[in-house]
Amino acid sequence: MTDLTSPGQGTAEPRPEGRRGSGGRPTRAAALERDERLLAIAAALFEERGYEGTSIDALADAAGVGKATVYARFQDKRSLFISVYRQRVAAVMLPLAEETAALSSRPASPERLAHTLEQVGMILIRRSLSPGAIRMNRVILAEALRFPELAELVFREGWSRIVSIVGSILRLHAEQGVLRVVDTDMAADLFLNMVIGRQQRVMMLGLSMHDEPGLKNRVRTAVAVFLNGVSAAGTVGAAGPGDTGPDTDP
Repeated sequence: MTDLTSPGQGTAEPRPEGRRGSGGRPTRAAALERDERLLAIAAALFEERGYEGTSIDALADAAGVGKATVYARFQDKRSLFISVYRQRVAAVMLPLAEETAALSSRPASPERLAHTLEQVGMILIRRSLSPGAIRMNRVILAEALRFPELAELVFREGWSRIVSIVGSILRLHAEQGVLRVVDTDMAADLFLNMVIGRQQRVMMLGLSMHDEPGLKNRVRTAVAVFLNGVSAAGTVGAAGPGDTGPDTDP
């Protein structure tokens, strides 16, 4: 069983020296650290016990804090689960947003788009295939029929937001004539399924996946196949395993 306990025992909330404000309340930094710790413990509980088997009482016990401390931050278990999931999504969205910002500051080109999609693909495939992500997805699938509002939230907060970001990347290049695609969000959805879909299903079944070189090759191939279908200039090649780039001989 995963060790979810902390050095503190019982229900008394730890009060580290130097972490309190003048009024005895936690400093902003201490409060943020506490919330991060609660979310980390809650994530482990959800992954181990599922949504049904996790409770606010269990989180308080595992964290070594009073229930009032948890309820002051999270209204109920649904709110707690949403916060855990949003934290997971935020960890993915930040590097995606950085890639988008870097791309939008430069002139669009097929080569730059291919590089960006490869970077985005690797960010997503690493995150989505991490053990924690796989365990959380199993929890969501197991509870989706009983708690459809959670499934809707997961789709809206997770997949739809990622599709929107990748769609904005494609839209930028379509507007500058690099791509010939009208529905950029649909194209983004198709691209993401090419990158993540099969590998995530394999992992959800508990089967082995490709190693890092295999994942990189899969992403590069997906990018090449995708861009060959939507590129305004025709085909966009991808270097093979032993290639270093395009052939420049006459």
